[in-house]
Amino acid sequence: MAKAEIQNHQEIFSIDRAKSKHDLKLVSSLMTVFPESSYKVILDSGYAVEALTGGIISRNHSDLDLMLVVSQSEDITGIKQKFINVVNTLDTVKWVPLPSKTSWIWLREISHETVPNPYQLNTHILFSSGKSEAEGIIINSGHPFFFPVEERILTDQDGTKTRVLCPGLEYMLAAKIRLIEAYGNDPRPKDLLDMKRMMSERRYSEPDCLRYLETFYVNRFLLSSEEAKEKASEQISMVKLKIQSNAETGRIFHHV
Repeated sequence: MAKAEIQNHQEIFSIDRAKSKHDLKLVSSLMTVFPESSYKVILDSGYAVEALTGGIISRNHSDLDLMLVVSQSEDITGIKQKFINVVNTLDTVKWVPLPSKTSWIWLREISHETVPNPYQLNTHILFSSGKSEAEGIIINSGHPFFFPVEERILTDQDGTKTRVLCPGLEYMLAAKIRLIEAYGNDPRPKDLLDMKRMMSERRYSEPDCLRYLETFYVNRFLLSSEEAKEKASEQISMVKLKIQSNAETGRIFHHV
């Protein structure tokens, strides 16, 4: 292996058991403190992909990404402070908030500047319209959209099982794809691995993924329906090509 490939492989597959156990325990505790009748604590990003594609922790996760769905009547400043207080009360790790966007809470382990691989918790606050459907909720963020939610079981390396909520498979893949542009259309190896795993699921529906991408491009970039459809198709084709042709990542896949 080349040096860069060895480093990527170690970063992805050297699982910190204590960290993943901590993260899942924190998620479970938050789901208890924030009852589903009023809130939804939803697993996002890498851990969500694990829950959707096998349900077992199989790679390292540098941070814990969550979504906290609240009602429109909630004051965002108040809910952010409440969340920070709850996390610091529940957890043995002591957290410090970093400056963040209005609808985000970025927490880092209080000694994050001096310890390697510090604990990180990133939470996106979403406002529900109050409407719910059988398999999800309606999020009101200027452009209301349907947000599919699935209940899953995620198992850590020691066999401990945790009940979690996570986005639907196709929505999660669309979310990963739409962020590729933030990396100059050069996806990180771990993101390519996650996208390959989701596309390989037997239940995966590409038309549904395309539909979520199209909605995002219409709402965020104000593209026409036809433009959004073309862009979504191009992005999925690009991801497939990257997965197929990226030699470095292809060798990483060989070890999965």
